[in-house]
Amino acid sequence: MDPNEPTHFNVLAGYSVLQLDDAPYYGTEHASLSLTELADWASRTPGADASAASLPPDLARVSNRFALSLYPMLLRAKGPGLDLLVRSKVASYLQFGLLAGVGLWQREGDTGKVVRVPASKADVFNDATLSLVEKRRLTKLLLFAAGQDPLEEDKVLVADPNITFVDYLKKGFSLSGTAADSLAYALALCSSTNDPAISALQRLRTMIHAVGRYGPSPYLIGHYGGAGDLVGGFSRQVICHV
Repeated sequence: MDPNEPTHFNVLAGYSVLQLDDAPYYGTEHASLSLTELADWASRTPGADASAASLPPDLARVSNRFALSLYPMLLRAKGPGLDLLVRSKVASYLQFGLLAGVGLWQREGDTGKVVRVPASKADVFNDATLSLVEKRRLTKLLLFAAGQDPLEEDKVLVADPNITFVDYLKKGFSLSGTAADSLAYALALCSSTNDPAISALQRLRTMIHAVGRYGPSPYLIGHYGGAGDLVGGFSRQVICHV
């Protein structure tokens, strides 16, 4: 490259675009890799054994059947992220499947299991693990969260705007135990028992509104991995704003 030429551009119009990367695949540390690419990536990490780059012949033969993401992610079925993919036409370079469902790990003694979390009224009444009283309380909460009324006007939140989501479930809907944990961690995406109720309810409302757009799950998952799949799509679709 001519040293007198600029190296940074805001807009490229009328020129071919060359993408330079230090890896033979899109996404660098967010890439989705075949088995061969994954072995090569692992061998180049600091302190790794270089011989790890060689796959056994039986794995090498099926290498391209896999797309293992270094940065797995889910895409909400309704929201600004998906709208951007559609408007930019990047979605035409990608393929998604509907996540089968949302689950919560529950410990039972020395082991445990993943239990499906109900995300709609139909899910609640088809869940054999819930009592009739719990089903009614959960349905009431989901209907409230799915509505359009301002969340801040809820009487429990008016009385205590700083209440945590876990305490809100107890005071507002008499929910606790496994039912409350499912709502807090699997649906409202809380990170702790101290998460504020208002932000958790906003996340819950967003999730519920995504259910039904493409099926009974609120999330889409890329057929070829996570964030690296999106990087590859945007790399193929150059959008110039003049």
